[in-house]
Amino acid sequence: MQTIAGNPFAFVGINSQLDQTGTGAFTIANDLTISNTTLTAGGSGSGNVTLAGNINGNGGINQTGTFALVLGGSNTYSGPRW
Repeated sequence: MQTIAGNPFAFVGINSQLDQTGTGAFTIANDLTISNTTLTAGGSGSGNVTLAGNINGNGGINQTGTFALVLGGSNTYSGPRW
């Protein structure tokens, strides 16, 4: 499993995409801010994707891939999740 950790990520007013194209699981441990946009989690991979940090902001999360998307942390984002 691969893990990304460190400073927070901010997705603000841009089209953002996270692509899972492999079979290995990975974790993003950073806190995420999603504001005025949607973060799309897509790709043809099968490995689980975990967003382990806190997620905040008024943006949403759209999952288009068939992998498991796991949300961890203390999430306060107010956008849609589909």
